[in-house]
Amino acid sequence: MVRAAEAKRAAIVEAAAEQFHHGGIQGTALADVARAAAVAPGNMFTYFRTKDALSEAVAERWTKRVTAIVGELDAATPDPLARIRLFLDRSRDNAPAYAKRGCPLAMLSRDFRQLSLAAEPAAEPFRVLTGWLTDQLQAAADPRAERHARFLLATLQGAFVLAHAEGDAGQVEDMVDELQNWLGALGLGKATPTA
Repeated sequence: MVRAAEAKRAAIVEAAAEQFHHGGIQGTALADVARAAAVAPGNMFTYFRTKDALSEAVAERWTKRVTAIVGELDAATPDPLARIRLFLDRSRDNAPAYAKRGCPLAMLSRDFRQLSLAAEPAAEPFRVLTGWLTDQLQAAADPRAERHARFLLATLQGAFVLAHAEGDAGQVEDMVDELQNWLGALGLGKATPTA
């Protein structure tokens, strides 16, 4: 029974993440989420008492997802620069989705601020990414690792916004190419890989 309840809760969070990405938190009714998760609308309150609580669960889900992604990248290669290149390639692979729907992390962060929810849960996935990029650049002996990590992530986010605004995945693809070139131009050598 506990596992079934956990599975249903996870299905609700997954459905909410999808619905929030499409219509925003404010524009999504709990009934829409219930329908997408195949839950009776009256049963939603068994799992989440408020939409704010559900929104926080969605933010937590994104943090776990981003943490899992960087874990996969860490496991893929011991070379920190190669890890960043894989991260950029992954962004290129997802360019059509960004062009069609925008970045779910940016939209979630925007909605949390507009609804006066605590911003920390929605900002956490970005903190994970910035911290991970900083760690990789530090491992490659970049003396400006944190600043460069923020630059890289901000540039990608800008590309996601332009791609979505123009419906053009090429915006992301072009910017990934530029970031790959920029990374090479930094002249960083291989350093002791991070674990």
